[in-house]
Amino acid sequence: MMLLLATLLTVAPATPHRVEIGVYVLNIGKFELASGGYTVDFYLRLHADEPLGPLALEFLNGRAQSELLQTEDEGKTQLYRVLANLSTNIDLRRYPLDGQRLPIVLEHKVLQDKDFVFVADPAHSGVDPDVTFVGWDLTGAESKVVTHDYPVFGERYSRFLFDVKIERIRIPAVLKTFLPIFCFVLINLLSMFITLEKIDNRLSMGIGILIASVMFHVSLGNTIPPVGYLTLVDKAMIASYVVVGTNLLITVLVMRRMQGGARELAQKLVARGDLVLPTVVVAAFLVALTHGT
Repeated sequence: MMLLLATLLTVAPATPHRVEIGVYVLNIGKFELASGGYTVDFYLRLHADEPLGPLALEFLNGRAQSELLQTEDEGKTQLYRVLANLSTNIDLRRYPLDGQRLPIVLEHKVLQDKDFVFVADPAHSGVDPDVTFVGWDLTGAESKVVTHDYPVFGERYSRFLFDVKIERIRIPAVLKTFLPIFCFVLINLLSMFITLEKIDNRLSMGIGILIASVMFHVSLGNTIPPVGYLTLVDKAMIASYVVVGTNLLITVLVMRRMQGGARELAQKLVARGDLVLPTVVVAAFLVALTHGT
């Protein structure tokens, strides 16, 4: 449903009708990462210097049901209780250390900015302290008013935005994603201490780590919606693949030298590999985690 009353003002004011608007969030629920959908239960307060009369506002990022709770100052102040089903564009480029914005976006249905202008009311806006998100931290909220152009129609409207900001809780996110990747890399580095006589064990370790890395990457991909860009954890996994691949390449080359009877050459190759592999680890993760951030 669109918000508020059905009848519009029939005569536009000579000067823009300025309406202060405040949003106080009581509850946010059903946040679905796959679709970007969420529900918001909040108070909507409107105030003007003259009686508001019947207004017609609409949510641009969803639909809502509203109830007029209170009218004060001879109709200059109105208080609504609103339950809205909204959606937002999800940005997962920094997943699993990402933050999201859950906006409430309002415009007048008919009146342009020359007739109707929102004014943010921070004194009557905010998020109730009891609002919680499982797995997320509420980091704040802000309200602002912008002018939005519709060039196809040659129209400009005053738009009110109230953004609730959330971020993933860092410690669980790091432990569940980056700690396994660290273990993969550590095992690759530890495999350098295997002697030439047991070089086949080093190859088995490398293959096992590669399989485990791919399976872990696939399981992570199943927890988020498909996106057209690399997330932070994707870049870390690619860096891990580079390390595993380098280790496997060095191991195979050493095995070929050993099978050909060139033990001294194999020993030199192992010594060089022991220098190359740590360098690859540092370079791969520096490039992966800093590129595009």
